[in-house]
Amino acid sequence: MTYSKAMAAVFARQANAEYLIDDVTGRRFNYGDWLALAERMADGLADRGIGRGDRVAMVLPNCWEFAAFYFACLLRGAAAAPINPDLGDETIEYLISHIAPGLVLTSTDLVGSLGEALRGQVSCAVEAVVLESVVLETNDGDIPAFDPGPLAEAGGAASADPWRNVDDEAVFSICFTSGTTERPKGVAHYVGGLLGNATAFNEVYGFDGGTRMAHYFPMAYMAGFLNTLLSPCMAGGSVLLTGKFGPMTPLKFWRTLRQHDANTLWVSPTMLSAVMALDRDPDTAEGVGGHIKTICVGTAPLPASLKTTFEDRYGVTLNESYGSSELLYITAVSESDRQSPGTVGVPLRGVVARIVDHQGNDQPADHEGEIRLRSDY
Repeated sequence: MTYSKAMAAVFARQANAEYLIDDVTGRRFNYGDWLALAERMADGLADRGIGRGDRVAMVLPNCWEFAAFYFACLLRGAAAAPINPDLGDETIEYLISHIAPGLVLTSTDLVGSLGEALRGQVSCAVEAVVLESVVLETNDGDIPAFDPGPLAEAGGAASADPWRNVDDEAVFSICFTSGTTERPKGVAHYVGGLLGNATAFNEVYGFDGGTRMAHYFPMAYMAGFLNTLLSPCMAGGSVLLTGKFGPMTPLKFWRTLRQHDANTLWVSPTMLSAVMALDRDPDTAEGVGGHIKTICVGTAPLPASLKTTFEDRYGVTLNESYGSSELLYITAVSESDRQSPGTVGVPLRGVVARIVDHQGNDQPADHEGEIRLRSDY
């Protein structure tokens, strides 16, 4: 079975189970509703001339519409190219010019501030996505508009074959590297690679239909796409979409998770530090271990002191892993290798790691050298 067929099987099996809960708007979507919504959005992309292999740039803040457009691109056979709206006009214009998209999606709040960057791409229409509908801001009056009505409601059903354009060998996402040393570089990932990698990670931690993942990472980056949207989806679990992690988030962090029965989360070391510093509820520590099953930590190294202090305080193990924009999930710490503190685990199924010297000769595990990786994903 291909990974795209495996995803289709998840949606069929979990049709009446919840997939996404939006804490900001109160919207809730089960798998059947989500698939029908994504297909209507895919039809809207088709109306705008987007076909298989085309690219759709998405300059959006975290919202349920952003998540849905990822799936709409998948169903249409188009490549989703997310861009962080906080990067600024110059960088956004640079990224869009390299994507060469057939369509740019953005929010009404951003159209004004990013106007020059967006309107400078004369070959692209600019869509403005708002919470209850899709409104148009376009530089081409001949391009037909989305009908906002179907997007305002989650009801209805998908067609007999919503997966007809989904292919494991098609490009699903074009993500950009962080650009810490030079300009960000686009990395294309195929449908089969992303879904297969998510499945391999799920196997390590036993994610399943009972997994409810709290989503705090920016959707414009791989951690907010693969880690917290695709992984729970391939497990048949659900996603709690929270608001942007900000100064007030730690004050209600555990309360929000408990309110929505979230039992799994991805966080960064910075988030953990903020939660520990601002958590003033003396009863919180005793209750966390009772409702949180798994905490995954990534995007940066986890200091040993922070790990120990957090685990002692809350009674929940922090699970480290390693990944990259280019190779996705690479390693994860499982129950069998927890006796090696300070590591990021062993390679996932489908990932091979080697340590070599300057001449390319394999080195023993206790020797320093260059790490070379090969991934099936």
